[in-house]
Amino acid sequence: MNQRISILVVLLVLPIAWLLGAWLNKNTQQSSSDLPSEMFSFTDCVPWQSACSVTGKKYTLALRFSHQPVPLEPFDIQLSIKGVKPERISMEFEMVGMDMGFNQFEFHKDDERWSTTGMLPVCSLGRSDWLARLNVTTGSSILTTSIPFAVQGKTH
Repeated sequence: MNQRISILVVLLVLPIAWLLGAWLNKNTQQSSSDLPSEMFSFTDCVPWQSACSVTGKKYTLALRFSHQPVPLEPFDIQLSIKGVKPERISMEFEMVGMDMGFNQFEFHKDDERWSTTGMLPVCSLGRSDWLARLNVTTGSSILTTSIPFAVQGKTH
């Protein structure tokens, strides 16, 4: 009897927790989506070989990884920004057509640079084709891009 009650409680709590998480994530995304967004792109970008730079109408961004990312190993990410004053900067790692879970990293400001420490999750299928999605939120807009890159090392 106690085992049935325990199973019933687990079966009720898990869906409620999942729905609450989905609701919280949706509400966080809605507040940012009210701002106009501008998509930009880095061309021929390999962020661990040299800084990847892009210049827009009112801004200049330069992104750099400390080294080529390897799944489950931390690496530093630095971003220099001129022309806009970000309120929030985040990066998440994803794969096309595959849910990689929540792995968002918030940047913090040090002098003129923004930085964070990122870590790639492991792809259970052994894929190595990643997208780094960078979001720069200012008071009036969101600048966003996806940077494709490949990794070596641990894949599963």
